[in-house]
Amino acid sequence: MAPYLQSYCKDTAGQVYTTTCGIAFEGTSVDGPAGSSLLDCEAGCDSETACIALNFDGLKCTYVSAVTGIEPKNGSIAAWKGKWRLI
Repeated sequence: MAPYLQSYCKDTAGQVYTTTCGIAFEGTSVDGPAGSSLLDCEAGCDSETACIALNFDGLKCTYVSAVTGIEPKNGSIAAWKGKWRLI
């Protein structure tokens, strides 16, 4: 897998997220509030106890409760709740 740039940042609630551009998490989806920005999606994930990660495609977010893999996906941002390192 090609190297991807990751960054660690805190959302408005102080939760650390690891964000990676160009990939999307695969796994078990969980319902959550709609979001139209990465910050909206992070806030939505914060409000859902089962949410451990999310994908944001520039228009909407998908929340994930169990990650089973990753896939390259242009235009997507994958955000993991906490620190995570893609190897």
